[in-house]
Amino acid sequence: ADGIRERFTDELGYITPKLGADAAIFNENNQILLHERADGSGWCLPCGWTEPNEKPANAAIRETREETGLIVEIVRFVGIFSRPASIEYGPHSMLSVLHLCRITGGELCLSHEGLALRYWALEAVPHWHANHARLAQAALNCHLAGAAWQAISD
Repeated sequence: ADGIRERFTDELGYITPKLGADAAIFNENNQILLHERADGSGWCLPCGWTEPNEKPANAAIRETREETGLIVEIVRFVGIFSRPASIEYGPHSMLSVLHLCRITGGELCLSHEGLALRYWALEAVPHWHANHARLAQAALNCHLAGAAWQAISD
């Protein structure tokens, strides 16, 4: 209890959510690239916290390079998703800014942050990290809607 009280009293000012950035990358079979977290908490999109003064889109690009070795560009903004503070995920609420991305370079390479990298069909993922199933579904909907729009416009 004292440790928890100390963490909260050290926090000065208005408490705002932590800000994360996520990248959704799909292959030609509409499978999403996921990263199995080294902490054992499941499969997730390439993601991470934004640095001070960093735009979420830039953080998504940076985190993807750090976690997968891939260079990506933003294709489309998908949405902002919230996760409240909880016993399971910690004392801070968070916002995730999700972008649909396209690979422009690099080579798929596992970082120290993960156990595996793999493309998955959403329904086949055995254990999702936190709220990433919801993020992945929103990204797939956006990806498929974009593909349909492109086919109509071509």
